[in-house]
Amino acid sequence: MRSVLIFAGMLALLPAVASAKVTLAQPQAPAGAKFTLHFKVTDGCNGKVTDRLSIAMPKTVLNVDPQFVNGWLVSNLHSPATGDTTIWGAGKLEPKAQGDFPVILILPKTAGPISFTATQFCGKATEKSTAVLTIRPSL
Repeated sequence: MRSVLIFAGMLALLPAVASAKVTLAQPQAPAGAKFTLHFKVTDGCNGKVTDRLSIAMPKTVLNVDPQFVNGWLVSNLHSPATGDTTIWGAGKLEPKAQGDFPVILILPKTAGPISFTATQFCGKATEKSTAVLTIRPSL
């Protein structure tokens, strides 16, 4: 019993594992499809307002078309070498508010997981998340 209490006490001293702040609303999509991904911001950076969001797209997605989000400016930077980066900026998402940032694109024709790197900016603070989409074989 004593060892259980010591172990529980040690666990309480460990830092909490941060959960992903940017996720995908849908975890799967069909291969080769024109698809709208919804990037969900679920929380601010340690209680701070989110004022910019950057999503690095894998090179395997095509025709990246970020959608307008009310109160935000959106831009898309294209690089054949690294893939597109979509940025929403000049906005404000309160720390406990949730935001939806949609992007229309064409998915790869091959099945398997692809990763999107999200960087959330909250003033001088930043937080990175990786959102994974599983591409299903098309029927």
